[in-house]
Amino acid sequence: IQQDTCDHACSRDGHVRSRERDMEFGSTYQMEIIHILRILLPYATSNVGTPPVDNLLEQLLLFVGYLTLQNKANQDLLRWGKVPTLMQQLCNLPFTYFSNQEKREMLFPTLLCAAHGNQANKELMLREMNGALLVKYLKKKLEQEQDPRQGVSTLKDLKDLRYRFPSKLILEAVESLSVSSV
Repeated sequence: IQQDTCDHACSRDGHVRSRERDMEFGSTYQMEIIHILRILLPYATSNVGTPPVDNLLEQLLLFVGYLTLQNKANQDLLRWGKVPTLMQQLCNLPFTYFSNQEKREMLFPTLLCAAHGNQANKELMLREMNGALLVKYLKKKLEQEQDPRQGVSTLKDLKDLRYRFPSKLILEAVESLSVSSV
């Protein structure tokens, strides 16, 4: 059983699947992905408040974050199509995704993944929302990372920024957003 699992998650030489192979998935199915997201994101956004829909939106945010992480082609997907684009929709989620810490923890890493390293997405994001909110969030995360009292990770932590965005890029993101939002 263990070997079978490794065959699906690892390459023939036993190493974890290459990032290139994972990115191929997004490239191969770009039109399908955009179509699904353009249907599900507005539905979930307009029906926030019920547990199944909230869970759907949470999973969509995780998916979009992982899909766009350091992948310009997939980041560009978020600006395709009619207005409001997916990027605009993400920046205009209900107020609770900006005010509630748990929901912010879902949204902000996704926005970071979608905009970091992509000037057009970053500019669009900063037109749609206050970049200072994201800078404040990132600075707080950097402080927490320095805190030796941080405990052992739990499954809930997997939604946390440190598991969704490379920590080595956080300071770069803060600087980029700080310059842009001034």
